[in-house]
Amino acid sequence: MSHFGEKLREIMEFENLYPSKIEEMSGISKQKLGTYTKVEGFNYPTYDSIFEIAKFFKISPEYFFSNLTPSRYRQMEKSKKLSAQLALLDDTEIEFLYKFISAYASKKIALQNESLEVISKKS
Repeated sequence: MSHFGEKLREIMEFENLYPSKIEEMSGISKQKLGTYTKVEGFNYPTYDSIFEIAKFFKISPEYFFSNLTPSRYRQMEKSKKLSAQLALLDDTEIEFLYKFISAYASKKIALQNESLEVISKKS
């Protein structure tokens, strides 16, 4: 299987989508998808196919040539969007958000630690 095929299979599993469902939702044939994900006798996709599949999954075609997991790729995409939004704020607004996020994260960690303590006491 090609690197593209591995990445395609990975994103399909991550999104819990199978060729028949993708075909139903997008019109991309399951036969086409199958030729890219077969272990033996696979085909390399055309640029148009790469863009068509990337568009369906709402990802950049570069994902298929990266070493990122789908989860990590999605996180990076969110980070890029957040950075673009933060660029619109002034320093005071950014400082406020930083303090809010820090306080939220601290509270979340404290709650997780409390849960772990309760679990360990039950054991």
